[in-house]
Amino acid sequence: MIRNEYFKKIIIVLVVLKLTACTLTKKEAGEYEISTMTRSEFDSIRDNLAYSKLDPDQVSETIRRLTKEVELSKNTHETAKRNRLLAIYYLIFSDYRKANERFDTVGQYYKKYGNWKQYVCISKLRAISYRGQGRYPEMEKVLKEAIEISKANKVVPYDLLPIHELSVYYSYDMQEPWKGIEYGKIFLDKLQEYDTIKVQRHVYDSIKSHNLNILLLNLTRSYLETKQLDKAEKNLKFLEKKFIEIGDVEKIMRVYSNYIDYYVEKSDTAKIKEYKEKYFKYNDKLNDSLITINRRISESNLELMRKEKNNLIEDVESDRKVLVIAFLGTALLLIFLYERYFLRLKYEKERVELALENEQDFKQFRASLFINIAHEIRTPLSLILGYIDLSVDKSITKEKLKKYLKEIREKSNKVINNISEVISLLKEDKVEEDVKLEKVIIEPRLQQLFFSFEGMAKIKEIELDYSALLPENYCLMTNPNKLESLINNLVGNAIKFSPRNSTVFFRSKIKDHLLHIEVKDQGSGISEENQHNIFNKFYQEERADKSEGFGIGLAIVKDIVDTLKGTISVESKLGEGATFKVAFPVEKNIEMLDVKRVSKRSKREIKQVDPALKNIFKSKNKLLVVEDNPYMVDYYEKILSKNYQCDFVFNGVEGIDMLKSNKYNLVISDLMMPKMNGIEFRKEMREVLKDDYTPFIMVTALDYEENKIDAFNIGVDDYVVKPFSKNELLARVNCLIENKQKREEWNNEESEEENEVESYKEKKLKHIKGIILENIHYDDFTVTDLADHVNLSQRQLERTVKKLTGLTPVKLILEVRLQEAYKKIKNKDEEDVNNVRYSVGFKSASYFSVKFKERFGVNPSELLKEELE
Repeated sequence: MIRNEYFKKIIIVLVVLKLTACTLTKKEAGEYEISTMTRSEFDSIRDNLAYSKLDPDQVSETIRRLTKEVELSKNTHETAKRNRLLAIYYLIFSDYRKANERFDTVGQYYKKYGNWKQYVCISKLRAISYRGQGRYPEMEKVLKEAIEISKANKVVPYDLLPIHELSVYYSYDMQEPWKGIEYGKIFLDKLQEYDTIKVQRHVYDSIKSHNLNILLLNLTRSYLETKQLDKAEKNLKFLEKKFIEIGDVEKIMRVYSNYIDYYVEKSDTAKIKEYKEKYFKYNDKLNDSLITINRRISESNLELMRKEKNNLIEDVESDRKVLVIAFLGTALLLIFLYERYFLRLKYEKERVELALENEQDFKQFRASLFINIAHEIRTPLSLILGYIDLSVDKSITKEKLKKYLKEIREKSNKVINNISEVISLLKEDKVEEDVKLEKVIIEPRLQQLFFSFEGMAKIKEIELDYSALLPENYCLMTNPNKLESLINNLVGNAIKFSPRNSTVFFRSKIKDHLLHIEVKDQGSGISEENQHNIFNKFYQEERADKSEGFGIGLAIVKDIVDTLKGTISVESKLGEGATFKVAFPVEKNIEMLDVKRVSKRSKREIKQVDPALKNIFKSKNKLLVVEDNPYMVDYYEKILSKNYQCDFVFNGVEGIDMLKSNKYNLVISDLMMPKMNGIEFRKEMREVLKDDYTPFIMVTALDYEENKIDAFNIGVDDYVVKPFSKNELLARVNCLIENKQKREEWNNEESEEENEVESYKEKKLKHIKGIILENIHYDDFTVTDLADHVNLSQRQLERTVKKLTGLTPVKLILEVRLQEAYKKIKNKDEEDVNNVRYSVGFKSASYFSVKFKERFGVNPSELLKEELE
């Protein structure tokens, strides 16, 4: 009963409110007068709505008034103004359906009265509304129509608006960067053209200020996608400065996001990290700003709700406002809580992504470390196995056997020391070492250690220059093993990174109660930014002349220097070598009067070829060996020079120079080398030699399937993995050279003089080749068909072809087809690869391409393109 009475009261109140509303509407309809809206009033209302300069109650009142004026106005011009403001309001608050209705009404009005400037403006706003709805075809149509109207009616400078929006449309919405760049260029060209106009100057300035930076930001995205990095960098520098000046956090974040993509293309990890930090810094600012704004709006609305509740009794109309405001306040509070929840999720997602990224970086570092360790250890293992093979040869002398056994011991110790050093550096909880010091007569010890590298330097044709200014028979309290490791690492690195025909210097002296040791090379030097990192364990500078190793040598040196209470520094400039300076404290009571200068210089020994051997070399096959490790070069010389004439170079650049001036029967190259690695060297070699086919063996420690595939894809004939045996390498070299000679003999048969006496079998071979050529365009021509044509059984045909060419009939048919295809491409008989393929009987395009590349080391399409150019 009470509930029924309550509902009756509510219905009565609603009826009274409805009647009151009708009365008010009638009253207002009779009294409402619409005044002319000036340009300044229009702009004021538009800016207040667009930039949220009014509180919710004022916005509601403004929209209600504009809606009422549209309903009551008989002045179409004033109605159009108000409809335009309402459309802008609905667009800002993402009510696209209502916005489109208002824009259509306003657009029809401007079109009817030929107000093309305003029509073009409305077209841009309609396009933005269509973007919000995802109606991209309609958006493109509206903008292109506006551009055509602008051309026909010369609506300067309003014609800039649709051009700008169309550039953004192609760059941002459609991911068509080239079209985006095209319209962006039109916009920038017009800006330059209009820069001096006086008519509509304020309109032009407004359009430029509101649209130029947005356009440049979108163009930057397109430049990055089209690899135009210089243009992208120029825009990014300008936009970063501009948006920081105006404090636009969201735009600054977009700039830094593009900077990250830019440096990803540049492979600059340091810059990527720097701009990620900047991006997250401004992201935090943006999130804090959003939270503050939402909290302020919620608190403001809650306060408004409280005030309205206090006035509930005074006015029935205020009750409705309180309910509306309470609803809005609650909604905003819920939005605030909702956004806070999702911001927390966003932070958590970014934290997880960063952790994943760090994990990926660590995995990549770990993989690279293990690969380099394998490469570093496999090389001495190859030498150990090689010298074992040489040692078991019964024909060698006792002196050579002792030398080989000494090399085996040295290389074995190197492997053991490398492993021990890696284990030592990997220990994070390493306790301080108790170092035992001994008296060491320092000068002869330093000289002995330095000149122990004489053999390595001689192989690389590097001069060793030693000078010491020390007291005679001076004893230093030090640890001999650590001193030896320090000198070995410094001198070994100096020789390793020094080019041929350069000098490595060693200097020592006592000054200011310190023993100074300097090791200087004439290599490529160390960049200034990397000098701070070279003593970190496992650090390797990213540069073109990077060689093998895993970045522990200088970390070991730093550890030794710290243990012996010394200091170490480096001085270097790119292209001018590097000087490492070490200083150790010494006793203070040394009399420097006894100081003597001890110096020694090692001269390079250039091996002269005995003239008597030149004739022998002429009869030998000539090999080019490209290897950066001097010990491996020495080993190659021992096992290859007996049977072949060998030239040795230490990097791919020197190898290319040798190929340009000499002809070789075979090339052997290491994979990991300074200046130019084995893959790059093979590619460059193909460009240099062009039609000449020279067998190529790749030697590497990387025994992975993807490495082999990469090597074979660029035309490598054989892939030898360290460690390898002497007999294995010799067998592969002999086989490749023999196959090359057989191919050359077979290919030269056609060029023999016609009057040469031919045997029956040779005539038979020419007859067989002739039959294949007659039927070469038939893709179904088989060995059975060939045997029928030459009146032989398939077994007889196979024996005859095998004896004369070393090939099976199937491979002979394939060889003839490939040779004919190669001739047609070289002679430019066809302008299309498919025509060539069909003319020599290949049905499958992929099979033809694979076999052609296996045979000639290049795709048929690439070869045809080169010949046509």
